[in-house]
Amino acid sequence: MNIELVRCTADGGVLHRHLRVEPGTTLIQAIELSGLAPGSTPDDLRGLLGIFGRLCGPEAVLGEGDRVELYRPLQVDPRTRRRQRALRAGSRAG
Repeated sequence: MNIELVRCTADGGVLHRHLRVEPGTTLIQAIELSGLAPGSTPDDLRGLLGIFGRLCGPEAVLGEGDRVELYRPLQVDPRTRRRQRALRAGSRAG
């Protein structure tokens, strides 16, 4: 099977890997084969993995043509970020 792996880097770059894997390969196995997350354990990556934008666990089995995505942890909760922007906008309006 052919799959694609994508990881965003901290500096805004994107790393791509195309792999050919055996049917029944799990998400974590593909990541290990790709070398995109060296030294990471399945627990390290839990909540940071997806297939075509849908969060998946490391044990998810891949299908032909799947796009595996490794997400970065959030630096700031989106709700907190919106609240901060609203406060800044309110202080400028007054």
